Amino acid sequence: RKVKLPMISSLGDYFDHTLLKSDATIEQIHKLCDEAITYNFASVCVNSIHVSTTLNYFMERNSDIRICSVIGFPLGAMSTNAKIAETKYCIENGANEIDMVIQVGLLKSQLYEEVFNDILAVVDICHNKHHHNKLINHLHNFDHPYIICKVIIESCLLTEEEIEIVCHLAGKAGADYVKTSTGFSTHGATSDAVEIMSMVANQYKLHIPKEQYISSTNDNSNDNNKDDHIVTTMQVKASGGIRDGNTAIQMINSSVNNQTNEYTQTTSVVSRLGTSSSVKIMNDWLTNGITNINELNMNLDKLKETMNIHNGLLK
Repeated sequence: RKVKLPMISSLGDYFDHTLLKSDATIEQIHKLCDEAITYNFASVCVNSIHVSTTLNYFMERNSDIRICSVIGFPLGAMSTNAKIAETKYCIENGANEIDMVIQVGLLKSQLYEEVFNDILAVVDICHNKHHHNKLINHLHNFDHPYIICKVIIESCLLTEEEIEIVCHLAGKAGADYVKTSTGFSTHGATSDAVEIMSMVANQYKLHIPKEQYISSTNDNSNDNNKDDHIVTTMQVKASGGIRDGNTAIQMINSSVNNQTNEYTQTTSVVSRLGTSSSVKIMNDWLTNGITNINELNMNLDKLKETMNIHNGLLK
């Protein structure tokens, strides 16, 4: 049985509602989940220790908000085997999105093959059809979920050339997103970094198995397209230092370029924002009369089509 997800319809779909502080309490995790349900955020983003708690809380409320967890956080300076183990743990316990931190020091040492292999190891686990995910099986009776994998590059520590290089590595590894920052380093997302990331991401196609994708606008049962994959591009997640509505709009707009990728159905844009200030940003937008994505200042045709594709993945 497959579940047809609704078309992108709310501003909340931008947000990975985040709580990654080391002293986060169970009560605070529950509050994070309640806010995500209230505002219909795309996901909550928590440390691996809180994945099971989040799973149980959502299952009790029959919520299909995604659970995102971070790997190798916040430094990325651990062995690939450690990241593999943590990724498997998170997926098995209910995470359906994974945000991994690259090995920044190895990138700056120009050990690009090692950085690539580290990313690839986590991406391969996420896109493995044979893993078991408790939340997806509970909600959808679906045995082979597509786990979204985002690669945190910690752009504040990189030169423009290094940002470009690591985005190419993530694209070649098949990552779904490149993500600017952990939010725990010198500073977070910048428009310049997002622009570079979007330009590189637009060069990489993703082939998402159609069996793991739920169309947000079409009935797949009547689909005459013989292709068994949905084709899209690698996307961008902006995170770190995004605390108000204006900054959020700035990040979104800085990613929307005029390139047309003739081989895919979307153009690479910021289709996720990682922030602990999601509620404030939503309220900022609503206070300023922004009640839906049509009122944001951007190339809406590209943005809406991109977000429909990416939010069509099973929650």
